[in-house]
Amino acid sequence: MKKAFILTLIVCFSISSLSLAQTAKRRRRAKPKAPIAAPADTTQTKPKAPGLGNILPEQEVKGTYKGKIREDKPITSPPVDAYGIIDSYAGTGYIYDKELLTRADIASTPPPSLSSTQLRSPWLRTILKGRIAIFHPQYGQNVERWEFVISDPRGEVFRRFEGKGAPPKEIEWDGRGDNGSIMDVGATYTYSSYAWDKANNKSQVVGQPLRISGLMYFEGGTWIIAVRGEDIFPTSRAALFEGGLDLLQEAVDLVRKKYTDHVTVRVYSDEEVLSLDRARMVSAYMNKNLILPSKALSFAAGFVPEGTLKTNRVDILVQ
Repeated sequence: MKKAFILTLIVCFSISSLSLAQTAKRRRRAKPKAPIAAPADTTQTKPKAPGLGNILPEQEVKGTYKGKIREDKPITSPPVDAYGIIDSYAGTGYIYDKELLTRADIASTPPPSLSSTQLRSPWLRTILKGRIAIFHPQYGQNVERWEFVISDPRGEVFRRFEGKGAPPKEIEWDGRGDNGSIMDVGATYTYSSYAWDKANNKSQVVGQPLRISGLMYFEGGTWIIAVRGEDIFPTSRAALFEGGLDLLQEAVDLVRKKYTDHVTVRVYSDEEVLSLDRARMVSAYMNKNLILPSKALSFAAGFVPEGTLKTNRVDILVQ
């Protein structure tokens, strides 16, 4: 029995070994199959840090900027001579006032007195005396003759300066016209400068309006202090303008210096009643700020002849 069992095991082992050998042989003869590829990784990989050999991927950023972008643009001047075309046609003998046209105003008023404790009026002087304005009609070369004209508010010639050759560098004006009359401080004057060359070519420059607040002059044995009415009175009113009290006080100080016997206040305006009321206000102010004998000061409305331009001004006559 025991021998029979052993023989059965040997037979089974032999059959198993033969089956395994045959299976191995068949596998060697079969063609090897390609390995199955692993599925691709579709997850986003983290970009490498910038460095040698590493390039950051291109990215697009979208949005709206609500601030202001300021860009300073350089200022450039084209190298073009505006007068070159004129010179090429007219030649060097033509007068074209390059220097004068670049200056908007060719007039200046005399410098005021500096503040000083030695003066009775320690502030800048507004009421002019002597020189009213200084003009600077400077032209180029080849000037044959020149003319400088000051016109009144009507546009008529009030004062004329003229001469041969180049004009002087400065023209002083004392405020008087060709007939010797003094300018009206209540009016606005204009001026123009002219020049001609040998070919009679004309150059003209029109100046700025000329107005002054006050002037002092001597005429017929009397000192006259003229003050612009618009600087001390509100429009169409007789009350004193607070901003004009310094100007009126300056006139009072001049009266104190020149007074000998009598002071008369004359006020000119568009209406006689308004002129009289304003004259009364100025007289009251002067009586308050001056120590004068009784009846040493009088006032009246200024008389303007028919057809004469009416302006606002105050004349203080000191005798």
